[in-house]
Order: sequence, then structure tokens, then C-alpha cells
Amino acid sequence: MEIVSSIASKVFELSVEPIVRQIKYVFNYSDNIHNLEEEVEKLTDKKQRVEHAVEEVKRNPVEEVEADVQRWLTKVNNVIEDAGKILLRHENKAKKSPRRGNFEKVSYRITPQGIGAVKGFEFFESRTLAADEIMNALKDADVNLIGVYGMGGVGKTTLVKQIAAQVREYGIFKSVVMATVTHNPDLKTVQQQIADWLNYKFDVKSVEVRAALLSERIKREEKILIILDDIWAAIKLEEVGIPYGPDHKGSKILMTSRNQSVLLKMGVQREVLLEVLQHQESWNLFEKIVGDLKDSNLRPIAIEVAERCAGLPILIVPVATGLKNKQMFEWNDALEELKKFDGKGDEARVYSALELSYNFLRDEERSLFRLLGQLAPHVVVISDLLKYSMGLGLFNQRTTLKATRDRLLKVISDLKMSCLLLEGDNHEQVKMHDVVHSFAASIASKHHHVFTAAYQTELEEWPNKDFFEQCTSISLPYCNIPKLPEVLECPKLKSLFMFNNSSLKIPENLFSRMEELKVLDLTGMHLSPLPLSLQYLENLQTLCLDGCVLEDISAIGDLKQLQVLSFIQSTIVRLPSEVSKLTRLRLLDLSQCRKLEVIPPDVLSRLAQLEELYMGDGFAQWKGEGHDEPRNNAKLSELKLLSKLSTLEVHIMDANIMPKDLFSEKLERFRVFIGDVWDWRGKYKTSRTLKLKLSTSALLERVKVLLMKTEDLYLDDLKGVRSVLYELDDQGFPELKHLHVQNSLGIQYIIDRMIMGHSTAFPRLESLFIDNLNNLENIYCGPYMVGSFSNLRKLKVGNCNALRSLFSFSMFKGLEKLEKVDVSSCKIMEEIVVEEGEDDEKINLPQLRYLRLENLPQFISFCSRVKEATTSGGNKEIECEDETETPMPLFSRKVSFPNLTILIVDGCDNLKILLSLSSVVHLKRLEICNCKMMEVMVKEGLEEEIMSKMLLHQLESLELMDLPKLTRFCTSNLVECPVLKELRIQNCPQMRTFVSNYTTSNMASSSELDIINSALFDEKVAFPNLEQLAILNMDNLKMIWHNELHSDSFCKIDALTVEHCEELIKIFPSMLGGLRNLQFLFIRNCDLLQEVFDLQELIKMKESVAIQLRTLEIHGLPKLKHVWNEDPLGLVLFDNLSSVDVWDCPELKIIFPASIAKNLLQLKTLVIVCSGVEEIVQNLNWVETNMENQPMVKVLQPHFSFRKLDQALRSLEEFCVWYCDSLITLAPSSASFQNLTTLEVWICNGLVSLVTSSTAKSLVQLTRMKMISCRGLKEIVANDGNERKEDITFSKLGKLELFSLPSLVSFCSADHSFKFPSLTEVIVSGCPKMQVFSKGVLSTPRLLVVRHDGQECWNGNLNDTVQQLFAEMNAKED
Repeated sequence: MEIVSSIASKVFELSVEPIVRQIKYVFNYSDNIHNLEEEVEKLTDKKQRVEHAVEEVKRNPVEEVEADVQRWLTKVNNVIEDAGKILLRHENKAKKSPRRGNFEKVSYRITPQGIGAVKGFEFFESRTLAADEIMNALKDADVNLIGVYGMGGVGKTTLVKQIAAQVREYGIFKSVVMATVTHNPDLKTVQQQIADWLNYKFDVKSVEVRAALLSERIKREEKILIILDDIWAAIKLEEVGIPYGPDHKGSKILMTSRNQSVLLKMGVQREVLLEVLQHQESWNLFEKIVGDLKDSNLRPIAIEVAERCAGLPILIVPVATGLKNKQMFEWNDALEELKKFDGKGDEARVYSALELSYNFLRDEERSLFRLLGQLAPHVVVISDLLKYSMGLGLFNQRTTLKATRDRLLKVISDLKMSCLLLEGDNHEQVKMHDVVHSFAASIASKHHHVFTAAYQTELEEWPNKDFFEQCTSISLPYCNIPKLPEVLECPKLKSLFMFNNSSLKIPENLFSRMEELKVLDLTGMHLSPLPLSLQYLENLQTLCLDGCVLEDISAIGDLKQLQVLSFIQSTIVRLPSEVSKLTRLRLLDLSQCRKLEVIPPDVLSRLAQLEELYMGDGFAQWKGEGHDEPRNNAKLSELKLLSKLSTLEVHIMDANIMPKDLFSEKLERFRVFIGDVWDWRGKYKTSRTLKLKLSTSALLERVKVLLMKTEDLYLDDLKGVRSVLYELDDQGFPELKHLHVQNSLGIQYIIDRMIMGHSTAFPRLESLFIDNLNNLENIYCGPYMVGSFSNLRKLKVGNCNALRSLFSFSMFKGLEKLEKVDVSSCKIMEEIVVEEGEDDEKINLPQLRYLRLENLPQFISFCSRVKEATTSGGNKEIECEDETETPMPLFSRKVSFPNLTILIVDGCDNLKILLSLSSVVHLKRLEICNCKMMEVMVKEGLEEEIMSKMLLHQLESLELMDLPKLTRFCTSNLVECPVLKELRIQNCPQMRTFVSNYTTSNMASSSELDIINSALFDEKVAFPNLEQLAILNMDNLKMIWHNELHSDSFCKIDALTVEHCEELIKIFPSMLGGLRNLQFLFIRNCDLLQEVFDLQELIKMKESVAIQLRTLEIHGLPKLKHVWNEDPLGLVLFDNLSSVDVWDCPELKIIFPASIAKNLLQLKTLVIVCSGVEEIVQNLNWVETNMENQPMVKVLQPHFSFRKLDQALRSLEEFCVWYCDSLITLAPSSASFQNLTTLEVWICNGLVSLVTSSTAKSLVQLTRMKMISCRGLKEIVANDGNERKEDITFSKLGKLELFSLPSLVSFCSADHSFKFPSLTEVIVSGCPKMQVFSKGVLSTPRLLVVRHDGQECWNGNLNDTVQQLFAEMNAKED
């Protein structure tokens, strides 16, 4: 991503003036309305591109969005809105003006999807209890480090992955990332794993700098869960770049380890032990896998076998899998093998169980299993396995690479079925559990003379000469190798793996005694120049130099037996002509060789045996045909001479240089990108991907062979193509699974049956993505051919402004597998499905689960009937029937989606009624936004009826936003949502009550008093499991809750947010006891709000309530007089309150009543900004105790006025007070801040001193103190009244900042002794009266500099330096 300044410069090339001129122009010249429309379209597209760039900037911690970019976006939004109003008025005159698609970029980066749920996860009671314990810890605001520990193979990774899927599904965290640490952690690898999840790229190599950047990137995530799996030794999170606690309250860290002490060293606040499965759980899992035991005599043997698996899923699953369908003698033999290890400890038992599973494998499976034991366990790339298998001859009976790959995939599948191998993060990878991996490595070492070191360990010594003479394989994956021997005498060595040790020097003769070596992988090594002894490897079959630093590699030409040569991501600039000597080469991989510029002519064409060629995301400097001048690079036509080529990955920037018949029908696997707009990032779903951007349709003939075979097809800016199907493949694309069509203005139809034959179209297509086809009139034109699109599962359509509907009724019936429909920004779209006839046939789509309709201003209904109208020219047009008299719901009775769980409707201005009751009963998530005409969400019948009860038994999340005419959710006597967890209502100004039992017709005649006094929620609403509630921008709302509520409703609310409710006077009525589980409360910008908690009724009833509130934030409440309107005198407790923020509340004089304050033992953060606070804690007896000895005016002096309430401050960790001029004393001398780490005071001009000396002595945890712009402050530490000298130590204070304190004379004027053993940074600026730091003894052993006005000063010690600064300032004044 380029820096933001470059974005800003590009943005301002997009002038808004053309559209402004059009707006002015249109009032006088309506004929130019289409010009305005075109300019709006251009500007909207450009705005979206800038927004995508801005989003990418927000993900980059070293960049900020420029202010002028934000202003530009604001101005553009206003202009587009004004223009839209004009276009709406002139809509009938407007005609679409297709514009030329000319794009610098056709994609933007998306954040990877979250961690998916684990397939086959079993919710045993022991796992459910552990999961509940983890979930409770994740929900606890005071807990940010959580650990899960248990022995290897017990299922820790599986459990935390399941937790990750759940917290994302429930919306507890917006982002979830995961990194595997391993027993020898590489911080760079951990950093990279986290960055990949966050779609962030590092541009630096330093671990420290990467940590700082990663920390800033993570802080941009509002709520993030970071999972660190498989930790063997304690690591410092700050060294990785993981912020938590005060650094980032929105992040939580979930860690797994085999060792509890490791987690304790890392400071976990909750640790969860995951024990082995209980006896019955073990048997249930074993029995489920083994299946029905037909011989009853097998059952007791099976139970014994299961018992010997020690309750470890990692053993139970493979053993049970291996014994499935086996005979009695095989069961008996297995049991005897397991009995051998009775009483020998867990490790021996694990080994015996895995050995039993290993013995069930066939020879090929065993060979691959042992090979996997030599590689890094957590990510094994299948293509690497293929390269190694080829070199080692594991599947020698297979004559082609394709056959070898197929056999490899079969063996991998068998190992997965045996539960000895795991699914990888994608279809190109596999994984192996570390317990299984240790066993595989052990088997290879003990029985096959393999020397291997654990992943990322340090190699302390090499084996002796006798071992090397018998050694068949050496594997040192990412190991730290101090030094290599001059020669490795390994005459029987078949394979050597040394990865990622770029600093290791390879001796010239290292390979000279490895005559039998067949596979050599030196990934990540510095090989400039190549070792001379490489030429002795006459039997080498596979050479992998991936990620290597390379220069002259011409010596490779001597390796005549090579079949596989790989340079992935290497620094190779020129492929040497000597490569042409490798006539046995079958696979050449040049992927991601981005520095590769030269492939000499006729090198590729001489590789006659080549079957697979990979050049993606690298070389693209192909020479065109017909050039007479001397050339230094390969032509595409050379590929035509590779008669055995079956796999090809290539990028052709200029389609015009493609020769005819370039692509052979023998190609089985390919990724071919043609055009200059494509990049190679992303995960590929299939093995046949074709991406096309062609300047003329005549070039289509040159890719015809690929079009007929492709499974994943991307089309961009196609010229001269009207119909995708007929003109690209008249056979109906029989193999195509995924189709993406974008930015092609000539396309009118995806399928035009009028010009094609009778073949079925797209029979295997699973996903269809259409974007920016502004002349697309129909997806399917003509009579529907049964079977077309029959496999379609996902459909996404956007920015198709000539499209009125998507499907005919007859076609929609055939889409029985459709799961997801996403339609957005189609300006004249009126419906999804058009009914053609009068019959009563209905459509049932049981698989549809997701429907999103966004920015469809003309949308009327999902399904509506059409009628024919005759135009003035005599032509017939299809139009929707006018339903204005009776507003249509979104779903008519003709369609049924019994499993629709997610419905999002945004910007559909013509919709007045959303749903009937029958269409919402299965919804889990419902979001309705920006529908200007929407009046009611749910209505039953054509005439509105009062429903006795509405039960939405699956609804978990409901969002209603920007609905200016919405008056209610529905008309009913009761709405019950038993599993609703999240509810957000925003900017629905006419909505005063959620449920009404008045219909629209009698609403006006109902008592005005009922409307005025109505609350948003009353007894007609039952939300027993609601956890998060947000009420925002509800201008006419006066009350949130009625005093009478449905039983148990709202009793589980965890978080409440109330913002911009201008008429709201109070938040909580007397039903406060029902909200005892509330933990987070945020109230902002409610102009009339006078109180938060109404305690009067509870006090009157003497009802005792303990509220679980942890976080309280109140901002921008100009009329607020009380947070609590009475002192509850111990009846109502807020003991868990840990964070309080008060901002801009000028009428608020007191924060805490005394009885509440004295129990605030958990309070850690207190921030007060721009408030009229006079007393932080109210003292009920304060007036009587002070009247005799002090003048009356002193009664109103604001301070912490409690004496025996200082316990409330002992847990405080962060204390910030800003803009509180009424505050004179921060705390009394009795106050103790023993846990305070941060103290900030800004612009509190009434303060004379900060704390007394006795309070200062309690600041043993303080790490940072900042004082800014307090005009009256004379000293930081004041004497507390006694004359004796004190020894005061600020043990952990590292940074002290004093800014703009014009009255400050010294840190302390008394003769106390001060010690600052940790102080390293002092900043003094704008303190003209500060003559000395302190009068007593002063010790700052680590301080070496004072920063003053941007300059560094030091005069031996802190006091002398301050005196010098004072003298210099006076000298300047003189």
C-alpha cells in the first residue's frame, strides 16, 4: 500500500466540480439529465475506490488518513445526495449512458475470514465445562490473559479453535487471529501469522520494529481475540507486538500449553485445565468411530482397547479408525500390543497406540508418514510433498506427474482417514499433530537411519561417522546450525532438508560424498555462489532452492538426472541457458520469482519432458511473435513445443502477443492470467483458473480450449461481447464452477437462449459474481432450460444499473441448492423474481440461508407479477404491477425460504412493510437500514391485524437503523425472542415503542397521553437472553423502559449503549433490579438527560440489589445532575465497577454517593474531563464537621471529601482528570493509591498541589505522571502538615512530564528526600518559576537527560539541571 499522501494526491485529481456544474445546469436544461447521471456514476465509483484505499490505510499502523481526504469524502457524499434527489425527480427522462471501463485497479484486499468451527467436534461434558470456563473468562472485562493447559493430544488446539468460531459467531469479538508458537518460537514467524490474519504486510525485517508496527495494527481492532497455540516456554508478548491490558483493553489473549507453569510465568489471570476424557466419554468417542460391533464378543475387548488410549482423543481416534471392520484375531492382537506398555507411563502408552495405527498402514502410506515426520508439522505444502515423492520414487509405478499427484492425494486421504494427518488451512496444505509428528520422526530415526532435529531447535552436535555411513536422510527444518562439516560422508543418503538459515556458510565440498542423494532442499539459504560440490550429485532427482539468494546458477546444468527444479520466491534474475541441458526435467517452478527478467530464447522449448511449468506472479516479459530484431527473451510460442505439458501457470500481460493454438488440449491444470489488471494473491478454489481481460473479442478464439475446461473464470472489461455463454463457450460451460464478470459494458446477458442451442447452461456452476455491468438486462434471456444453474449456491450482483430483476419464476424454481444471494447498488432493480403467469404454484428453496439487499432504491418485493404495457411506438414492455394501494411485503406467499437465517435489507426506499410472520420465524440475524418508506417490520395479512403473540424463536441479532418512518416493529400483544442476544435501534425518530397494540388505522384515535408516555420497551416485549442493547439517535424517545416489564425480560443485559437521544430524561427507572447483570454502560450526547440511575423507589422499598457494572462511560450530557439520584445507603451495590469515564458534564457536581464509593474496591480507572465536578465522592457529614472551624465558603470547596473511604482508591490503576477548573485538591492526605500506574491532570486551574507527602508514599506502582496547563499549581507533592522529613520513593516512575505550569516552583517545597530508581525520562516545558526540582535529598540514578522545549539538557543531576534551565530562562528575559 502506498503512503497516504499519495492517496491524497490521487483523490484530488478527482474534481467534484463537474458534477456541481451539472447540478446547476440541469435546472435549465433537462435534456442533459443523463450527463448528470453519468457524472454521479463516475464519482460514486471513484468514491468507493477511495474508501477502499482508506480502509486499507486504517489497517496500516504507520499511516493515517489525511484530513483533506476525509473532507473530500464528506463533500462527495453531500454532492451525490443532492444529485440523487434531482435524478429521482427526472427519472423517467433519464437514460443510461454506458461509460468506458478504465481502471487502475479492479480489486481491493479483504480481511481473511475467521477461524471456522472444527469438523466433528464433540461436546462432551468435560469439554463443555472447560469451554464455558473459557467463555466466561473472555467475557470478563478484568481478564485479558487466559491459559488452557493439559497433556499433549488431549485436544487443546481443537477446543480453542471451536471457541474461536463461537466468539466470532456470537459477535463477542470482531476479529479472531491465531498463531502457533511451537517449542522453539521464532518471533518473526509468530508475528507473520498474526499479520496474515489481519491482512497486514510488514515492510521491515527487524523483530523490534515489526513488534511496534504489529502492536499499532492490533490496536486498530476494537475487539480482538489473539490465540497463541502450543507454547512450550514463556515468551514476552510485547516482544511479539501483542498489546493487552492498559495498552489495548479491546484485546484478549488465549494461550495453550502443556505446562501450567509456562502460563503462570506469562501472567495468565485465568488458567483452565483440560483433562483427559472421562471413561464414559472415551468409550462413547471410540464406539462412535468403530461403529456397530456385530460380534458381541468384541465389545469387552474394544472397551479394554479404548481404556488403553488414556482418554486422549489423539489416540482414540486413530486406533478406533484402524480397528474399524477388523476381525476378532486382529482386535486380540492389537490389545496384546497395547498391553506391553502397561505401567510404563503416558509417553510409552502414546507410542504404543500410535505404533498400532502405524502398523495398519500400507507400505506407501508408511513411507509418506515417515517423510512427514521429517518436515515441519504445522504446515506441510502438498506441492512440496509431490516434489519430494518424485525425487525419492515413492510412487515409481506411476509414469506421469499427474498420476503421481493423484496417488499422493489418495495416500494423503488415507492418512487423514486413519486420523494420523490433519486438514490444513486450505486445500493446498496438510498438518500433523505434534504428538503424531514426534512419533513419525521417532519411527524414521529408529528404523530407517534418519537424522532429524526438532523444528527450529539449535543443533548442538553432529552424529558420529558410523551413523553417517548408514544415514539415509538428514532433516534440519529451520534449525539453528552453528557450523556445517567440510564434508558430509553419507554414501547412502537419499534426502537432505536444510531450511531458512541464510547466515549459514555452505562449504565447497559439503556434497562431494553424497553420491546417492536424490532430494536436496535448501530453502531460504544464501547460495551465491553455488557450492562446487553440487556437480557431484549425479543422481539428484529433485532440487529445491526456494527463497534462496542466487546469482550464477549455471552449474545446475550438470545435474543431468534432475526431474524437479524449484526456485519459488528466489532472487534469480536470469535463468541460465544451461538449464536447457536438463532434458529429463519434468517440473520447473519459477513461481513468485519477481526479479526474474530474462529467460533466454529456446531454453524452455528444449525441455521436452516437461509436464508442469509454474511461472505465476513472476516472469511476464514475453516477447511477441514476428519480431526480426535480436531478442534476449523467450516467446510464448516456445510453450507450444512442450508436448507433454499438463500443468501451466503463466501471466500474459498483453493478450495481443498470444500466438494461435498456444494452449493444448492436454492441459489438465492451469492458472492462466491474461491482461494487466490481475494479481496472484488469494486462495484458489480449483485447479483450473482463467482470468481474462481482452481488448477484442477476436482474441477469445485463442483461449477457447481453456474456456471449455476452466472451473474458475474471471472476465474483466471484455470488448465486443454481448452474451457470455454463447460467445465464449456455446457448449454451456460444462466444467465451470465459479464465474466472475466485471466492468464489461457490452454484456447484455449472461445467457441468451435466443442465439444459443438447446444445451443446458452452467450445470456445475456453484458461484456467480457480477459487478459493474451497466448494460446487463437479464442474467437469463429466453425460455428457461431445465438444469441450467441447477448447482448454483452463491450469487452476488452489484452495480448493474440496467437490471430490473434477476430471475423468472420458472428459472428460480430450479435453483434448489441456492444458499446465498447478495444484491447491491442496482438502481432500477425492482424485484428478484418475476412471476410470468397466473397459476398458484409456489417456490420452496430449503437451502437459502443468507439474503442481502442493499442500495436498491426502486426495489418493491422479492417476487412480483408482471404485466405487458404497450409503448407509444407500439413495442411491448414488461412492467411490474402497481401495488401502491396495498403495500407489498418483501416476501409474497409464492416463495418460501424455510431455513433463511440471515436477512440484511439496506437502502431499499420503496419497501413499506418488510415481512409477514411466517417469513421471519427462522431468522437468526435481521438487519434493516436506510429504508425511507418503511413503516412496520412485521405485518400479518393485507389489512393490519393485532397479533396475540409473535414468537421469533431463533432470532439472535436485530438491527434497525435509519428508518425515518418506522413507528414500531410490529402490532401485537406480545413479542417473544427467547434467544435474542443483540439489539441495535438507531435513528428511527418516529419509533417511540417497540411493539404497539394499536393498528395504523386506530393509532391516531388513541389517547395522545399513551403515545407521549409510552416507553420503548414494556410488558409486551420478552427478551430473556438479551445481552447487548444499543439505542442511538432516537430523537423523540422519552423513556427506554416502562416500570412494568415482562418477567425475566432484559435480565441478562451485559452491555448498554445510549447515544444522541435528545428527549431522554432518565435511563433507568425503578426496575433497576432487573438489570443486575449489566457490566458495560455507555451514555453519550443526550441533551436533556438528568440522571442515570433512579434509586428512589428501590430505597423506599428497601430492596437490596447488587449490580455487576464494570465499566461506566458518560460523555456530553449537559443537563446531567446525578449519576445516582440518591445515596442507596448500602442497599444497591456496584462493587465490580472498575472503570469510570466522565466527559463534558458541566452540571454534574458529584460523581459517587458515599455508600457506593466505599465499596469500589475494584476501581482501576477514573477519568474526569470537562466537567463541573466539585466533589468526586459525596460526604454526607461534611458540612457538620467543618462548619465550626472553617468559613462558610470553604463548605463548597471541591475535593475528595471522604475520610474513611480511601479504600476505594487502592485498586485504582489509571487516574485522569482534564478540564476541571473547580477541583482544588485531588485527594485528602489519607488517600492511598498503591496500585496507581498512570496519573494525568490537564487544565485544572484550581489545583495548588497534586498530592500530600503521605499519599505520595503510596504511589509505589506509578510508572507515568503527566501535568499539563494547570495555572495555579505550585508544587506536585505538598507537605501534609507535620514537620518531620519523609523518605519518599517512586519505585517504578519512569516518565515525568510537566507542561505549561506557570506557577510551579518545585516538585516539592518541603525538605523531603526523594528517590526515583526507575526514572529515565523527564520533560519540562513552560515552567518559568521552577527554580529547583526539590529541596531535600534527590536520587535519580538512571536519569541522564532532561528534555526542555525540544532540546536535551543535563548538568550532572536533576536539581542542577533544573537550576540551569531557570537561569537560562531568566537570562533570555533580561
